[in-house]
Amino acid sequence: MKASNHVLKHSHTSHIRVKKRPIKTQSHVIEHTPVYDLKAFEKRQKQRKLNQLVKTTFSHCFVFVMFTFAFSLLFIGE
Repeated sequence: MKASNHVLKHSHTSHIRVKKRPIKTQSHVIEHTPVYDLKAFEKRQKQRKLNQLVKTTFSHCFVFVMFTFAFSLLFIGE
């Protein structure tokens, strides 16, 4: 579909060119793989959630230890 150019008369001597864009009628849809083995899927999902929990817990503990270490160094002389 080719965009068409329209000419609008704005005053006696000047012309303005307006380019119209085509309207999208279809949206991009992503299809997902169907689940054939529900038990295996749920088991893997539990493993992912547990791994994510361990990862975030480790990350938060690391930040807390670094925070504690930094402030202990700041106030070591007092």
